[in-house]
Amino acid sequence: KYWELVYGGGDDYQILFAASSKQRSTIESHAGEAGIRVHRIGALTDDHVNGVQVAGSDGQVQQFSRWGYRHF
Repeated sequence: KYWELVYGGGDDYQILFAASSKQRSTIESHAGEAGIRVHRIGALTDDHVNGVQVAGSDGQVQQFSRWGYRHF
């Protein structure tokens, strides 16, 4: 229940972005120069079958009944 609320139960004021893993050192370098902490939190894949998946640190995919507000 806790993780369901974290991923789907409110506002998030962190900036998330996707970038190629080839750019990781460049991004970390620029962020460090700007005094911004960045954290790798996941990976994008070409698996379109299951939509969005969240895996825990143990690699197990988490199942949630809600994913936040649906705008449309």
